[in-house]
Formats: sequence, C-alpha cells, structure tokens
Amino acid sequence: MARYVAERSSGVVEPQLGPKKRHKILRLFLWVAFFIALYLMYHWFIDNIEAFLRQSPFFWSIYEAIKNEIAARSLLGLFYVSFFGALFFLPLPVEGVFIFYLTVTDFSPVLIMLMALAGNLLGLVVDYFTGRLLGPHILQWFMKERYEHFARRLNRAGGFLIIIGNIIPFPIEPLTLVLGATRYGFTKLILYSALGKIVKFLSLFYGYEYFLTRIKPAILALDVPPWLSFIKAPLLVNFIYPSRRVVDDGTF
Repeated sequence: MARYVAERSSGVVEPQLGPKKRHKILRLFLWVAFFIALYLMYHWFIDNIEAFLRQSPFFWSIYEAIKNEIAARSLLGLFYVSFFGALFFLPLPVEGVFIFYLTVTDFSPVLIMLMALAGNLLGLVVDYFTGRLLGPHILQWFMKERYEHFARRLNRAGGFLIIIGNIIPFPIEPLTLVLGATRYGFTKLILYSALGKIVKFLSLFYGYEYFLTRIKPAILALDVPPWLSFIKAPLLVNFIYPSRRVVDDGTF
C-alpha cells in the first residue's frame, strides 16, 4: 500500500503485464523449450544409441545390418538413410544423400529416386502419427481457443505448405508433426509429400546432369592464369568423388 501511495504521489506507475502478454511470453518460452528439447534429443540419440542397442543382441544385430547396408552404399542403405533423415528428431539432408548416390554409385537414377522417396515418406508417416497420438492435447492446451481456428487455416493451406516444404530444403518434419496434431488428412499428406519430393528429386537430377555436361566442362575449358587455377581445382571431381556413371544424352 505504501509503495502504491508513493508511486501515485510521484506520478510514476510501473507497467503491469496483462494475462494476454503473460500468455504470449509463456508460449514463446514453450516453443524455445520445445526446439531445445529436440536438439538435446538428437544429440542424446547420436551419443547413446550404440550403447543402448548393445544391451540387446536382437536390436544390436538389426543395427549392425542397417549400418552395413549404409556403409556399402546399397539401395537398401539409401532407404534407411532417407527414412531416418525424415524423422523429426533426427533430420538429415536428403538432398545431399541423393546427389551422393548419383555421384558414387552405378544405380539407375530412377531406383535412387524411388528408394529415397519411399524412405522419406515412411519417415513422414512416423512423424504424422507421432503428432496425431501426442500432439492434439498439447496443442489444444498451448493454443486454447485459437486451436480450432489454427487447425482450419492449416487444413486450407496445408497442401501448398506440404508441397513447397518438400521441394525446398525446409524442415518439413516438424510441420508434419503439427499436421498430425491437427488431424490433417493422412492421404492428402502422403500425396502432397510425394508430389513435392518427386519434383525435388527430378530438379536435383537434371540440375546435377546439367552441371556435369554443361557448366563443369565450360568452366574447366576457361583459360585462366595459373594463380587462379585453384578455382578450377574443385571441379576436377564431381562434388566429392569422381562419378562412375557415363552420361550420353542427359536422360534416364
């Protein structure tokens, strides 16, 4: 009371946080905590997965089989990497894996694309049903009365977001988690995701072939001074390893 009288007498009143502002601050804090938790989960998974799996001979044998397939750069290994890379807590750049397989293997680009697509879609299925199982109650508690409005807007714009999110290097996995939490249509999710990823893989393939057949030879043919030769040096190899595929006409 004395403090209030002193503030009134001095003409200075300290601003008070209203309920809405406190709620916004709490929501921001929870979002930050959510992403920090994902980051910590990722590092815990990387650091402890082998020690955890060694405790069970059955799971350790599965882990060894998966690791061997990945190390052998097989199509099944590509499927595994694409699957794990699509999990919301273990994101991996599928674009780099796709280009890597185009560069260092002799597999047909069609098979590479199909295996990467199948693995990625299966990973998104896990993300979707994880969000559908755990997310609705959390999201409703977090957003309260705005949940229904948010779900309706996401349902209307979901197709566009899913397609674009699967084409560009965008973290589509957290979005899929939220789509599951809002009970977005599963069939639509798979169809839009497949469409976006097919566009992405085709763009990567033809961009890669254009680089090998047009851009790289043109740059290597440039007559540059010796002191600038370091610019051409990285192009003497195709990204990391020399390509073992012979491209005649740039088609599949």
